[in-house]
Amino acid sequence: MVLFLFSCLNARAKSFAEFHSNLGEMLILERKSIQNRPAATTPRPDGQSDRNRSKNDSSIIETFPSAPDEAVSPQLDASRTLLTDEEISALLFDDLAEKKSLLTFFTEDPSDWQVFLSSEAGTGYADNPLYASYNPQQSLFAELSLEAFFLSQENTDHHALVYFYAEGKNFFELQEENLSCLALSQFDYSYSPGGVSHAVGFRALHTFNDQGMDFSEIGESNRMKVTVNKSEFAPFWKWSGKRGLVSKLETSVGMESMRGYADDKTEFGFAAIFEKTDGNLFDWSAKFYRERLDFKDRTPREGSGNAIEGNLAATKVGTRLTIKPIAVAPLFNGLKLGGRWEKASDGAGGYYDHDRFKFSASKTFSSGPWESALSAGFGKAWYSHRMIGENQLFQKDSFSLQFGITRKLDEFWKTYARWNHEKDRSNDPDYSYESNFWSVGVSWEK
Repeated sequence: MVLFLFSCLNARAKSFAEFHSNLGEMLILERKSIQNRPAATTPRPDGQSDRNRSKNDSSIIETFPSAPDEAVSPQLDASRTLLTDEEISALLFDDLAEKKSLLTFFTEDPSDWQVFLSSEAGTGYADNPLYASYNPQQSLFAELSLEAFFLSQENTDHHALVYFYAEGKNFFELQEENLSCLALSQFDYSYSPGGVSHAVGFRALHTFNDQGMDFSEIGESNRMKVTVNKSEFAPFWKWSGKRGLVSKLETSVGMESMRGYADDKTEFGFAAIFEKTDGNLFDWSAKFYRERLDFKDRTPREGSGNAIEGNLAATKVGTRLTIKPIAVAPLFNGLKLGGRWEKASDGAGGYYDHDRFKFSASKTFSSGPWESALSAGFGKAWYSHRMIGENQLFQKDSFSLQFGITRKLDEFWKTYARWNHEKDRSNDPDYSYESNFWSVGVSWEK
């Protein structure tokens, strides 16, 4: 893993005119070259794409990040894969109390710190590891991940969680951009005096993502590394009501930058979160949020792609709902459903204005030493001003499917086999791709 991370720190820089991206699921916003099109046409025009993906044809690429999806929780997936964007978001943005409830491997006797460590190593095959729309290249790969939880239980009034995660893949048959990696760290703290239903706290986190991408057109090769650093600090106030209802108000401040590109961004957000965990039929959680994004190096644009003077400042509003049915029948054991709607506006020329929704579902199964998990998601985004050709607005659909199965070997070791499928479709073929990853390996946890 050290080799993976060290190699990922050496991403070669590109000019801003070649590429632009943001970490997380992204809706791709591309400005085609006006000079290369007939005069009667307009420039052609994710997010979280279900992977970190953008396209390039020697023009500026613009992306607009979207809110995380918490419909799939990595700790609930019995055959957890290397984390997807949705799983990362669930881990980073779920409440500390939920994280604690998922750490069932801890003993009942509290101590200063409880520790959980895990690692996975495997090998596999990918038919389009660089998420190319044209001429995808195949490759065998090796994968490795490391994970660590540290949970403080010494004082019931103070709760602290430290989390680290790193993963990497080495693609043997790619001559360049053959390493991809992800590293994240998080610290959660909350204070709740005994006998009081209120709690205050904060979350601090940092993510580093480095991944090779293929932005080539037909007959061309244009591969590069996308390297993003993002930090966030989020204080919150939480209180418990009657019948298991928990409410939470949270503000957040974040900064994001890309290595080798002049495209820094700051974020400020506010969210109201409500959840109920002792319902008769199902548990649920709902989040309502508003975020503002200020870009230091990006200009607003008209729907045709023409630049407008000034710096881009965009806003997002949305809601997210997660439902977990109570296990009154075997069919509902390990079932989780999620949905999200979001509206984005740039407040200027409308180039970035869009609506999007996403639905997801996951189900875990277990029988003796065998465990398996199945999850699927579908999303759609459409733009109110972004033009494709003369009379068509840009749209994009995303679909993902993951299946994994594990078998327990002893107290600490398991074997796994997994399949991850992703597919994007758009009325602009440059944003359509399909990718599959198959892998087998062993995992250890203690």
